[in-house]
Amino acid sequence: MPNKPTTQPQLLAENADLRTRLEKVETTLSEILSGESDALFVAGVGGAQLFTLKGADQSYRTLIENMSEGALTLTAEGLILYANRRFAGMLGTPLEKVIGSDISNWFAPESRHALQALLRKDAADNHREELSLAAADGILVPVYLSVSRLVLDEIDSVCMVVTDLREQKCNEAILAAEKLSNAILEQAADAIVICDETGRIMRASKQAQALFGNNPIGQLFEQAFPLRQLDGAALSAVSAIDTKRSLSVEAKLERNGQEFDLLVSVGYLKGELDELLGSVVTLTDITERKQMETELRASELAYRTLAQNMPGMVYRVFVREGERMQFYNAMPVLITGYAVDELATGPVCSIEPLILDEDRPGVMAEVRRAIAGKRAFAVEYRLKHKDGGIRWMAEHGMPVYGANGAPLYIDGVIFDIT
Repeated sequence: MPNKPTTQPQLLAENADLRTRLEKVETTLSEILSGESDALFVAGVGGAQLFTLKGADQSYRTLIENMSEGALTLTAEGLILYANRRFAGMLGTPLEKVIGSDISNWFAPESRHALQALLRKDAADNHREELSLAAADGILVPVYLSVSRLVLDEIDSVCMVVTDLREQKCNEAILAAEKLSNAILEQAADAIVICDETGRIMRASKQAQALFGNNPIGQLFEQAFPLRQLDGAALSAVSAIDTKRSLSVEAKLERNGQEFDLLVSVGYLKGELDELLGSVVTLTDITERKQMETELRASELAYRTLAQNMPGMVYRVFVREGERMQFYNAMPVLITGYAVDELATGPVCSIEPLILDEDRPGVMAEVRRAIAGKRAFAVEYRLKHKDGGIRWMAEHGMPVYGANGAPLYIDGVIFDIT
């Protein structure tokens, strides 16, 4: 304990010191009461300590309180001495619960290690890091921290600025989605058109612009693509919307004197609340396919006509065991005496049982050699007619193979050469 002053000069000196200290306390108290300074009492091992943020004039305080970022002053250990209302708003927590709390309590567990690294005394000044706050409602808030050290009331402290990245992250996600949708539209092989709820075109792929002959954005779908269904009815991108499933129909489009066959799919474009935003229309050009189908039907008709007029039995027999023989004309009844349905499904399931016993082994051996060698074959043999007579036959066949090289069936023709 220091010695008590005994002389008048000592008493005067002590009185002057006490007066100076009292004036300092009164000034600090006045600043706290008037709002010019923020203060926080912190209990510690050495007793309660008073921390103040001094020199905050009205314009400075207004700036801090109205800035879009969160602003904090912390002890080196992470105790929040000051926080503006923006930071409390990020947390969805009253400001009075934030001030005086441990800063790590407001960060997601996976961000706390990095936070402590920022608060360490050996951390570089103006260090920056992207972390996540844990708001009161449990939602993680991505933030960008800027941390620097300062001395506050001769206490080593930390100044922190917190930038809310939610809007930026949202914009980045929107931008990424926009880039993805643009890439899809640019590279799509089909014509893709996106319409709003009124049927007005908002987006169009390159193929859609080529089909239209220009950029159709801004036009009504029915005007840009006057489609007619196979029954002649007009196809509308609005009336075709089904909120439960996509609609796919065939339609025709006339453009510059040329007619296109299109497969049109209309899908429901919805928002986050499942509300109707418009439609996505995909137009697949099937003109070439339809032409091929027409040509194939004509070719099949010509083949059937040819088979019907052939003077021999035109057949297809599958190599798989248990498969029945198929005939493509009416000659079997004339050559064998059996009707086609008898040969296909009756007790005589093919003509093999009708071949004379002494001829059958050689015929079947030649067919097996042709299949193994992937070549055509030609054989002659005698066949028993239904009336008991014997007929001489000449058979020509060709095995057909699948993509894996395995035999599928034999196409052939049998002539009566009696």
